[in-house]
Amino acid sequence: SPSGKLAAFFNTRENVGKVTVNSTNSDVLNYLKTQSAEAFDRTYKILQSRIDKFGVAAPSITPQPATGRIVVELPGVDNPARVRRYLQAAAKLEFWETYKAAEIYPYLKQANDLLAIRLAPDTTSGSLDTTQSTAASLTLGNDTGKTAADTGMLANSKSKDSLNIKPDSTALAKKEQAKNPLFAIMYVPNYKDEKTGQQMVSTGPTVGLVLGKDTAKVNKLLHQDFVQTVLPRDVKFLWGAKPLDETQSTYELYAIKKQVGDDNAPLGGEHVTVARQDFDPNGKAEVSMTMDNEGAKIWKQLTAKNAQGDKVEDHGFIAIVLDNYIQSAPRVTNEIPNGRSSISGNFDITEAKDLANILQTGKLPAPAVIIAEDVVGPSLGQEAINSGLRSMIVAFVAVLAFMILYYNTSGIVANIALLLNLFFIIGVLASLGATLTLPGIAGMVLTMGMAVDANVLIHERIKEEFAKGKNTLKAIADGHYKSYSAVFDTHLTTLITGLILAYFGLGPVLGYATTLNIGVIFTLFTAVFVAHLIFDWWVKKERPMKFFTPISKNRLTQMNIQFVSKRKYAYFFSGTLALLGLISIFTRGFDYGVDFTGGRSYVVKFQQNVNTSEIRKEMEDITKFTPVVKTYGSENQVKITSQYQMDAPDSIAERGLYSSLKKFIGKDVTPEQFMKDYVQSTSRVGATISDDIRNSAYKAVFFSLIAIGLYILVRFRKWQYSLGVIVALAHDVLMVMGIFSLLKGIMPFALEIDETFMAAALTVIGYSVNDTVIVFDRIREYLREHPASDMKKVINDAINSTLSRTVITSLTVFLVLLILFLFGGDSIRGFSFAMLIGIVFGTYSSIFVATPLVIDFTRDTETLKFAEKDAKKEAHEAMMQAK
Repeated sequence: SPSGKLAAFFNTRENVGKVTVNSTNSDVLNYLKTQSAEAFDRTYKILQSRIDKFGVAAPSITPQPATGRIVVELPGVDNPARVRRYLQAAAKLEFWETYKAAEIYPYLKQANDLLAIRLAPDTTSGSLDTTQSTAASLTLGNDTGKTAADTGMLANSKSKDSLNIKPDSTALAKKEQAKNPLFAIMYVPNYKDEKTGQQMVSTGPTVGLVLGKDTAKVNKLLHQDFVQTVLPRDVKFLWGAKPLDETQSTYELYAIKKQVGDDNAPLGGEHVTVARQDFDPNGKAEVSMTMDNEGAKIWKQLTAKNAQGDKVEDHGFIAIVLDNYIQSAPRVTNEIPNGRSSISGNFDITEAKDLANILQTGKLPAPAVIIAEDVVGPSLGQEAINSGLRSMIVAFVAVLAFMILYYNTSGIVANIALLLNLFFIIGVLASLGATLTLPGIAGMVLTMGMAVDANVLIHERIKEEFAKGKNTLKAIADGHYKSYSAVFDTHLTTLITGLILAYFGLGPVLGYATTLNIGVIFTLFTAVFVAHLIFDWWVKKERPMKFFTPISKNRLTQMNIQFVSKRKYAYFFSGTLALLGLISIFTRGFDYGVDFTGGRSYVVKFQQNVNTSEIRKEMEDITKFTPVVKTYGSENQVKITSQYQMDAPDSIAERGLYSSLKKFIGKDVTPEQFMKDYVQSTSRVGATISDDIRNSAYKAVFFSLIAIGLYILVRFRKWQYSLGVIVALAHDVLMVMGIFSLLKGIMPFALEIDETFMAAALTVIGYSVNDTVIVFDRIREYLREHPASDMKKVINDAINSTLSRTVITSLTVFLVLLILFLFGGDSIRGFSFAMLIGIVFGTYSSIFVATPLVIDFTRDTETLKFAEKDAKKEAHEAMMQAK
């Protein structure tokens, strides 16, 4: 109802004093936002506390409040399943009284009979899928061991023989399923009475035993509205946390007693003050707990209530429930007055320690669900790090050598600034506790390229001042001052895209963005401030400072290429490429990564070379899903992406992968060996998070274009500049996407559109605008200096005068990216390729797209120079010229 009041829904007992009947919708929404933010903060702190107790080196946990996500990185983990349990456990601990199987059986019998009547007409239609389930023989097992009165439930009744759960798809089994819809898939624990010889329903707390694949069917049957009418109003069914030891596929069903109209347990985990791993009298691991005074009082009352009766066999059971799964349900032998209890559940020591840590740190205020994960094996992880470090070292050496070869002595000063820049970046990352990741290394490598860009801008401007006949000290001072505008503009626009990328990014992309943003800040500091100080100190010591070598002297100077007059050819070239790209995008499409489609991705390394087509066909035949299979590096390693069992437990999906690849790995390889020795990395992205990632990527690109357009409008005061920049940036992104579509399936490496690609696209936007700003900055300067000259000629001269800076800055970044592409490893090869394409088209568009658009959208009577006088700047320049 549009005029309805939210207070009617949230004016509950839990919100007394916070939401009243008179609260407005705005008040309720503000309260909910506050509660949500507080729950997120508490969840983050609890997870942080858990991770501190987990025992891994250099863990990283990063909150993202805007998206409601928490990014956790745990290096060196060899048991991903343990991590999943550890992080997702809400630690909602509850103590409940339970029904005995004999007490609840009459109601279940009524429910079974009612289901048989009500579902009889629908049996063939399969509305509840009862005809497709495996039949379980209802023959009551013959129990020759202890009675249920001794154990609470028969140990022998859990064995495969006594359970007698046998697959049966015969007509007889289907008839039995129609007659007993519930009992056909649920075995009722029973024993043989030694006195009468009759089969009796167990007096233990387990009311049913069900195959794992049938648990959902049992849930559906028991929650039918008409079934609820014959069940006790205070009953609630819960499953055991683990399958039975003997079968590993059969789960216990319990019936707990709740108060009518109240879903709260009689005793909750908030009263547990101490939880620690311990051992029971039989030497098995357990979790012992100590409660506070209030909890001890409730525990005493609860145990006393269930310890009534002359015989222990008559006593009740108390279920210990964690996150809605029953860990154990011990029989109460006597009253427990001291507030002590323990949880046993076939734990090993590690599981017991984890559970104790989870309980000790407290329950999560909101559910924590793993929506995306990446698991990289040690061999592939080390290989990726080695590739990243190798590319960083090679790029670093290449950049240092280039600066000396091209700029002589001044190149040494630039290299000192570059070394300091790298030192500062590593220092800040270390102080933040950041872990060494391949995307982080990629960010450092690109930062080196950007640091060189800043030094190139300054050095080229100093060379121009030398060409005007100025002495060394004056040329250095004027060169620094006149280059500051371009340096600051280029770095700030890159920082804008980096901040947007950090805001919308997740996991590896966030690490890359963080490194890049830190690098941008320190590049400004070292190139503008530190390098200038070194220059001044060097020159004042009257030591020779050279800015040329035989290679670079007079290189790309006195150029007079008619860029403006040839702009229509550029329009045709760009338009043709854009059209081809769009046709390919709409016809061939893209290879979307798991980030965008949702699903699971595996990197599998075989003992021999394999054929991707054969693997694809085998997996399609077995899983009924068509996977994307690509060679990943060497011929014996493939990357498999599929939506098979996307939302199922990881163990089920991994078993399906093993079964579908068994033909290629040999019969002697066990599932455990396969996951350990063959699977190099796994990645899972749920459908919800894949939608979020895709939408976030689109938003990031859109907001980057808008933010940069606004920044250019503020800096250059004319909308034509903003239009030129936005169109040029859109042009560059379209070119990269078009080439990715055109070359899909042709290149020997993956060209996937995923979150990493969007990081590359945003970085391309940042670098492309750098080149454009360099050109625009010189155009603005020339138009100010030559107001009476022909606008097109002035702009053409400005482009030619910046050609050296444009080419050298693009060339240095291209060199760094080429090294990253060649040596950075398979996991970032697609990213490097996208960046290489983007740098080429970014340089091209700054001259042939952005600038021509500025010209063609400017009337002949207009001028692109500032309408107002920049008095301060002109006064300062006059003073500098007078010195």
